[in-house]
Amino acid sequence: MEPKMYHWNRDEILEVEIEHPAIPKFKSLGLRWYAVPAITNFSMHVGGITYACIPFNGWYMGTEIMRDFLDEYRYNKMEDIAKVLKLDTSSEQTLWRDRVALELNVAILYSFQKAKVTMVDKLRRMQVKPVRDSVPTTLPDWKRGQRFGSVSAPLASVHPPIHSRQC
Repeated sequence: MEPKMYHWNRDEILEVEIEHPAIPKFKSLGLRWYAVPAITNFSMHVGGITYACIPFNGWYMGTEIMRDFLDEYRYNKMEDIAKVLKLDTSSEQTLWRDRVALELNVAILYSFQKAKVTMVDKLRRMQVKPVRDSVPTTLPDWKRGQRFGSVSAPLASVHPPIHSRQC
């Protein structure tokens, strides 16, 4: 059986328009993010058979989307947002990058909640009860069968910095 490629019409994809609860001009940036993080390039090996293109989806954490918008090697929106916020970007001491990151995170959480799309903030995610032991980070640790305590994900994933790499 040959693989098939399916294309979605734009109106079939739920996207969240990013707006800020207190800064109406934020909406003029035209930022949007898709509601469901889905990928299909996983494969699964069961009983000697490899199943290719296994679909997988999850949920977002606000800081994850924020970093996608701000990182210079992704969407690089740091300065565009600073202009909308009318921030003084003449010096790093004005902490303009911190303010951009914070206000964008506020806008993302607000927008997803307004669109009734599941979103979690980093602090609430840290309060979730562990569901499994963490995965050892190196192969030798795995072979020794070492456990690393009861966390549901690596700390850097659960509590990423609020900033983009630019900050």
